[in-house]
Amino acid sequence: MYQRPLWWTDAHGWLGFVPLSPDYQNVPFDCLSSIPYRCPDESAAYALDSYDSYEWQRLEHFLYWATSLMMNRIRAPAVRPYAPSAYNYNITFKNQRIASRQTSHARDWFSLWGALFSYLACIGNEQAFHTANFTYTRVPSWCDFLPASGLDPELVRAIQFHQICQVSQDVQRAGVFLSLLNPEPNQPSVEWFVEHHIPVWYLWTQRERDAALRDHKLARYAPPMPPVSPIITSPSSPPSPYEEPSTTPWILFFESRKPYRERRLRMETPAEKQQRLEREGTPPTSNVPVFEWRPNPLDSRFERFPVNPSERDITLLHYDSEHKSYDPMYNEWDCWPYEDSDDDLEIQSNDAYLDSTPYNIPITSPPTPPCAPATKTEVILPPYETLEILSTFYGFQPVTASTRDIPWPRKAFYRLMGLHAPQGEDFYESEHIVASYEFLMDVIHQRVPVSDVCDLVRGSTNALSGKIRPYRLVGGLYILDFGSQTTRPWKLAVTRASDLLVVFRQDASLTDYEMACKLVGLGIKIKTLQPQLYFPRPPLPSKTFPILLQGHEFTSGDYNIYVRQRTAFLRSPRGRAALLSGGYLWRFAVEAVSVQQALLGPSEERVPVHTTSKQAIRVPSNPGFVYYDDQLTEYETLLLCGTYVCYTGKFPLNLPIYMYDRDIGQGQQIKLMSWWPPVSLFEKPNGINFHRWTPQNEEEYQWRLLRIQSGIEKPRSVRKWRDLITGNSRTRDLNAGVEALASSFLAKCGRGGL
Repeated sequence: MYQRPLWWTDAHGWLGFVPLSPDYQNVPFDCLSSIPYRCPDESAAYALDSYDSYEWQRLEHFLYWATSLMMNRIRAPAVRPYAPSAYNYNITFKNQRIASRQTSHARDWFSLWGALFSYLACIGNEQAFHTANFTYTRVPSWCDFLPASGLDPELVRAIQFHQICQVSQDVQRAGVFLSLLNPEPNQPSVEWFVEHHIPVWYLWTQRERDAALRDHKLARYAPPMPPVSPIITSPSSPPSPYEEPSTTPWILFFESRKPYRERRLRMETPAEKQQRLEREGTPPTSNVPVFEWRPNPLDSRFERFPVNPSERDITLLHYDSEHKSYDPMYNEWDCWPYEDSDDDLEIQSNDAYLDSTPYNIPITSPPTPPCAPATKTEVILPPYETLEILSTFYGFQPVTASTRDIPWPRKAFYRLMGLHAPQGEDFYESEHIVASYEFLMDVIHQRVPVSDVCDLVRGSTNALSGKIRPYRLVGGLYILDFGSQTTRPWKLAVTRASDLLVVFRQDASLTDYEMACKLVGLGIKIKTLQPQLYFPRPPLPSKTFPILLQGHEFTSGDYNIYVRQRTAFLRSPRGRAALLSGGYLWRFAVEAVSVQQALLGPSEERVPVHTTSKQAIRVPSNPGFVYYDDQLTEYETLLLCGTYVCYTGKFPLNLPIYMYDRDIGQGQQIKLMSWWPPVSLFEKPNGINFHRWTPQNEEEYQWRLLRIQSGIEKPRSVRKWRDLITGNSRTRDLNAGVEALASSFLAKCGRGGL
């Protein structure tokens, strides 16, 4: 009933802000997506996980006191709803059906509290100050006084960017009925509601028409001619619930994977097979993706949700062996819900009417958080040996040479390619070390290596000129044509000439989908281009970064909030673009986005792919068609890297302003700081970007992650990131040499290569 418009009153006017589709995916309301688990110690009992229950109570405590403080500050006489804990979401239930019903009721009640907060925030935002020179900042007044009043500052920053504070046309709300001739005391104007995108309905009878003749202000609300019937309408009814197919969706998902699994088994290398058998014998539980099949909060359809890394172990403990499965081929766990038994369906009377007498619970203190130790999450890279790395990514062909010392120490030799000294092999002392050293020196100085050690040279033992797949260079992208091996409606493309050579060095029998899986598994940037008739799209609405006022001290809690915000975006349809982007974006997405899901193709939010000159890349064979794909905006890439707008106070007038450092007037300075290096800096030529994810990248990522979780590392400014990512100059020269030789080879490959 609360999602339909009601007459505005001073006490319940906030009900017009109730969202029709509440957002349970973004922080801090993402915890409400949790469902009751079967308790491991009690086989016939269900309850929320202890950490989820803590997050629910933490959010309830925050909303209770935040709305109380805001009402006192703006003198709003609103009547608040009762607390969501009246539905006893924090107790143990006897069967899953009752537990799900009660938590669903409590979750819906949280959306009412969110609507109240949104209403009060819109009134309080009129006291916010606006900046003149920096479009990303707009600090609501409550962002300052709520933390000063003792409320959780992490939730204050997080809720500012949730749906309840984003008053835009993208968020549909219940709306209100207003009286034009006899308005209620303190009733806002029609323009105020329209400004905040709240639907407004009002009567327009003969009385209003007569009054409009005497009052030109009232005449503005007259309906267009011819006059419409003065019948009050309400928003259209929601669509009918989605009907779940007869077969459970996880079984259909497993069946759809069988053909790809069988083909991968036939094509895996001995090293990949050994790694798979080891995982199959002892399935990992900590550093491995876990997916949970649970109903979507909006339409009750069962969907596959990635579990946050810190919750993987506890999630697997909640399911027995009959309700979870490990796939050693994809290195993933899947968990699906328990079915209700006949005994569980017997609802006892004391449980059936838990929601019949809701009550208001005074909240005096925040809940005590459970112990949550820091977790380490790793990615499993393909088991390439040093010789295979040299061959696949640099084109080295092994030859026998005399064994002698080289000028580089062992550590420097391996780190040049982003590696560690591998266990079980000693390439550094083999007969190939001298030839590989001389080969790398030639590449660094962009000299053509001798024919017997480089596959780019015509006449070499394994010349690459005979393995070239059809491709086309369009708008700076290398678009591949797989011919009869095409299995997808999109076309695979890479952005660098050296990445195209990596494609040529793969098995010639790979299809476009299998090739894309291999490249994404290596962390190489790719595009999935889908031809489509060009049509202009409206620009995305402007958004803001999390804002931190002067004097803020970063904590590991800030990082946890950022991770939850990042995960919420990655779970959206456009999150696949991060997985296909390589670098740090790939590293973030690999924990939340399935490769198979990402390679289904561009989402409905796809946009035209542009060249460096900002021109849409046209399809050569189809006039009027351009290539579309999911792409991240600069704002989204910065947000995924954990960017904040920080006010740093006064500064001297002669202080140089670097990139992202802006003077906003009144003696204040704005600086962007981030947990991870901005993509625009990381993708520039430097010594740590290998254009794929390497063991060295993973080591540096894990080192910083553990220091962040320990509270040692803090976000850094753009200037500091620029100084830190310079890395090894030899690696930078090696990457430049590989790309230069690859471009030269492709330019001459019609004549047999270099």
